[in-house]
Amino acid sequence: MVVRSKRRLAFLAVVVSVVFSFTIQVHASDRTPKVYRGEYIVRVADSSPLLQQFDTNRHTKRGRKVKERRLRDGKKIALYSDSTKVSFRSLVPGAAPNADLVDFDSYEASDFCRQLALEVPLESCEPNGYVEIEAIPEDSLYEDLYAMGKIRAPEAWEQTTGSKLVTIAVLDTGVDYTHPDLAANMWKNSSEIPNNGIDDDNNGYVDDYYGYDFMNNDGDPYDDNGHGTHVAGTIGATGNNSEGVVGVNWNTRIMALKFLGAGGGGSILDAITALDFAVAHEVDVINASFGSTVPSSEFEKAIRRTRDAGVFFVAAAGNSSKNTDAVPHYPSGYDIDSIISVAATDSSDNLAHFSNYGLSTVDLAAPGVQILSTYPGGKYAKLSGTSMAAPHVAGLAGLILAKNPEFTSAQLKNALTTSVDQLLSLEGVVTTSGRINALKAINSDGKGSAPEPIVRPSVSVKTFGHRRFRKTLFKRRNFRMVFSGEPGAQFNAQLELSGIFDGSCSLGTYQLPNSGVLRMQARLNLRNWMWYTKSIALSTGTDVVSRGVKSQKALRNKRLRRYTRHNARMKSKQLKKLGIENSYAEASCESILSSLKVK
Repeated sequence: MVVRSKRRLAFLAVVVSVVFSFTIQVHASDRTPKVYRGEYIVRVADSSPLLQQFDTNRHTKRGRKVKERRLRDGKKIALYSDSTKVSFRSLVPGAAPNADLVDFDSYEASDFCRQLALEVPLESCEPNGYVEIEAIPEDSLYEDLYAMGKIRAPEAWEQTTGSKLVTIAVLDTGVDYTHPDLAANMWKNSSEIPNNGIDDDNNGYVDDYYGYDFMNNDGDPYDDNGHGTHVAGTIGATGNNSEGVVGVNWNTRIMALKFLGAGGGGSILDAITALDFAVAHEVDVINASFGSTVPSSEFEKAIRRTRDAGVFFVAAAGNSSKNTDAVPHYPSGYDIDSIISVAATDSSDNLAHFSNYGLSTVDLAAPGVQILSTYPGGKYAKLSGTSMAAPHVAGLAGLILAKNPEFTSAQLKNALTTSVDQLLSLEGVVTTSGRINALKAINSDGKGSAPEPIVRPSVSVKTFGHRRFRKTLFKRRNFRMVFSGEPGAQFNAQLELSGIFDGSCSLGTYQLPNSGVLRMQARLNLRNWMWYTKSIALSTGTDVVSRGVKSQKALRNKRLRRYTRHNARMKSKQLKKLGIENSYAEASCESILSSLKVK
């Protein structure tokens, strides 16, 4: 996703430094960042003589104060609504939480902040970003939990199954704290009497017994979406209780911090407040299964406060099939040493086709495809996404702390990153080239050295299609792929599609036979997608061959561009009806994999 650079402004450098907030992206489709219309998170400069007036006055010439929050660092931030573009979401009771979203516009944002800064000296001013969950629903359930075996959790459980002294906060859509597999492992505020309407512990939050609902500002963080409950189950569904599934921790304490609504979206201001709540109640680990493409200075400061309090922060790498070294993703991409960024792998240990990756910005991977876990109402469901990969790591961090309670966040990160199972499919994709290993991680001393780089054998692409490749794709015929190299050499084959939409598809990890030559064929069954594709490249990691699908002349044709845009909109509507959001990359990859044959 790219915000139009020509509309960016270098802004108020003399009076105030303004950093703009973000929208959190979930899927591979390139969408404009979303913010709440006319809403801005504002921090007043400490030195301002107008600070008292600003705090007590709810109105300025330019804006109306909607809500105010005191941060853990003692400072205040306020949510202001532009009086010229009043946000009905904030001011009308009962309005849907995502009823008034608009595309991020840096010019409009800078104009409001510039005008407000003329009245009150500001430390920062940024739009109130819209955030979303990082999950892709699946249609059916599996009877097993392949991920636990893949990360060697059963062997780790022979040494520890977790501890009630470890608290893991789920920053999400809430948690079904009544679920049979979760109720025994929920965090409970011993200083609070539930449902009595009184702030018994005088911490500013009424009835915060299982956590808190920062979106609706009440003490009931029940999950009305399902995402948070699924995440919580992977972290700590109760083990050995004859119920449904088991989490990475059989015993732990899960704190429910709800800041995302029933639609899976919410605001950055509520996320910031939730983080400060977690620090105040001394959590050990925070799971953040959401992400963004544009940073927020206030959100980054809030995460740094968690780091200073010794909290370990686990973040999903995102579901956009992007290289986050080139297209940054947040909060997983903030340069904070307590953050660990997690990509997703499938049951075959290949990088999930939707997962973001980055040699410098993504630390490791964990299973994130077709993960079975808890769901609201005592149910169970299967979901996919980096949202599902991150809680495997958060849960494992809790398991490590159960055995090594003295570990710092730095030692936790070291134990996780130096104990991975290195995989050829992840070489050059994530920093460690590996997927988590629970058994090795809990036995780490937290002082290990980084794994040695994988030595990738040289495998070349001998044939990729032929001279009639373009026509073959349009007529939905099989195209050929031939690989050659030293017999026995392993390699990971990957297709990269570029054009109006970009996407990638891992074909899997293969080994060359004794002949040193491996032949494959596949078919791209979605004919209409070819209107959107400029080229397709086939890579082995040591060799890449690209084939053009449309000529530059055709792509410049106005009629073709209009046709392409029209088809993109129509196809997007059709796919939404089918419940497929990650349309281009997912549909293309599934089509290819379903027809893939090795000869």
